[in-house]
Amino acid sequence: MRFLVADEDGGIRETVEAGLKKMDHEAETVSNGFHASTLIQSFVFNIVILDTKLLGVSWYELAYDAKDLKNPPSVIVMEREGEIPIHWRQFVDGFLPKPFGVPELAAAIAAVTKNAVA
Repeated sequence: MRFLVADEDGGIRETVEAGLKKMDHEAETVSNGFHASTLIQSFVFNIVILDTKLLGVSWYELAYDAKDLKNPPSVIVMEREGEIPIHWRQFVDGFLPKPFGVPELAAAIAAVTKNAVA
């Protein structure tokens, strides 16, 4: 599968990218919402993983816009508990509570891919 990971924290981007590659997935990483928006509109991703704190274009704008694509990706949001208002949760397919490791990342991916097939 092909992933886009957007987080301003380079350490988190590297950890997620390494975990995805360990699971034999392709990953593009970006540090802000502007770059994420450009890539979401230009390339096909199976899953987009977004942090709640992005500069430029917010995670909820990215999630909302992704759902309008011809082949919309699943959207996973990395969050600390309670960061996402209930009315925005409708645009998100899964959540990845911070802090997390590779097992939690794998579980979040499994959950959204299972829901996409069902």
